[in-house]
Amino acid sequence: TQLTPAPSESSRATSDAVWDWNFENDTTWRSDNVYSLFGYCPGEFGANLRAWEALLHPADHARVMASVRAGVESGAAEWECEYRLRCKDGTYADVRDRGFILRDANGRAIRALGGMLDITQHKRDEANLRLLRQAIEATDNGIAICDARQSDRPIVYVNPAFEQITGYALAEVV
Repeated sequence: TQLTPAPSESSRATSDAVWDWNFENDTTWRSDNVYSLFGYCPGEFGANLRAWEALLHPADHARVMASVRAGVESGAAEWECEYRLRCKDGTYADVRDRGFILRDANGRAIRALGGMLDITQHKRDEANLRLLRQAIEATDNGIAICDARQSDRPIVYVNPAFEQITGYALAEVV
């Protein structure tokens, strides 16, 4: 089966690092976004699965590789995983990786096409929001939050201190 790499022109339509893994010769093509997202220069990000595997965070390695094997061996049409990938500067990016597994008539995996999305900032934002929520819920001061985007500015949240001070539960206030 003759397989051609993913067209680089179409990969520019996304901020994902697009990849195309040819199982028959264990080569991987990657879009230029892999360089801007993770700091590598062309040629520094190897062209096979082992090169990508070497960049997995040690604590994620076994889980991610088991996930890849399961996706390929199970007959699945899709694979998705979140993990940490080492950047050129030695830091790790949080990545959401998703691929579509193409199979021949016998169900044997012959190719996978997918994209890696850097979700590092999203993960940081989630952690910061959890921290802020914990602080608001732990304070002894009553706090009410209104939705300023709506014309009547309805209350959408009150913390436990507000409920204790006023005697009104969140459901009653909202």
